[in-house]
Amino acid sequence: MSQGDCFFSSMSILLSGHRAALVADLRIGAALTALKNIEQIEKHLLQTFRSPLDVLINNLVDGATTSPPKTMKALLRKEVFNTLTPKNYSGYIQVLFIANVIRRTIIQHVEWAPEDTASIYSSAVEPATIDCVARAAHETPLHILWKGNGFVDNCHCVPLFPVI
Repeated sequence: MSQGDCFFSSMSILLSGHRAALVADLRIGAALTALKNIEQIEKHLLQTFRSPLDVLINNLVDGATTSPPKTMKALLRKEVFNTLTPKNYSGYIQVLFIANVIRRTIIQHVEWAPEDTASIYSSAVEPATIDCVARAAHETPLHILWKGNGFVDNCHCVPLFPVI
């Protein structure tokens, strides 16, 4: 998997069985869905994490930028652009965008910390938009694993499949 495309490649594998089959479609769908529902996504993030805005924004950007946006809408718009950029690293926000596109919960697991830590990367990410939530409750969640040490420049996402 190409560096920076591992999350979208993992989702493509989980949904189609092929690494590259849906990567471009997922990126475009995620960006369009996010722009269409930016207020609902903003409200969802603020209600889910209940942190001061500056702390939440810093957690969501993983310290990957020297000047994080000052508002949640500015952060989400920046992340829409990042989502559309091939080989750009993905994070929690891209997982949330995709959960809305596919209308399913995505359960994240991490390699670098116990599951009971407060990491946003060891959590179930449910769709934020109202029309997706009811459907997601009836669909089997998808699972991904974030590998590495937890830093953006040394992190890799792989799909997880159920053992039959």
